[in-house]
Amino acid sequence: GMTPCEQYMVALKNIKDSQKKFQSIIFLAEFKSKMNELKWDVDHLGAACQELRTSKRFHTLLAMILELVNEINTGGEGGASAVGFTLDSLTKLSETKAFDNKTTVLKYLVKVIRKTDKDVLKFREDIKS
Repeated sequence: GMTPCEQYMVALKNIKDSQKKFQSIIFLAEFKSKMNELKWDVDHLGAACQELRTSKRFHTLLAMILELVNEINTGGEGGASAVGFTLDSLTKLSETKAFDNKTTVLKYLVKVIRKTDKDVLKFREDIKS
């Protein structure tokens, strides 16, 4: 004779849409643990975002970036300044050349920060999550 498990599998074979039903059983069995994993990830991401929002160093870094980009865009003449930027535009800092057309804006920014406020570069310490 067959074991109960084997009997169950044979019975499943004869059921209409047995593969879909079997996938549903697997999904239900794994759902709770997968949800817990996702919740843990989302909770940690949320906590890290909150820590960034409250980090004085990170705020200072963003202000320095805005000031530098405004200086580059206006040529230091004053002119119309931006009041913010998208996070998406931060990736362009490593692609855009600074005043000398050799150094990237990102490298220039790091040089400026190292001279004026090295502590800003430690903003990652403010993120414990």
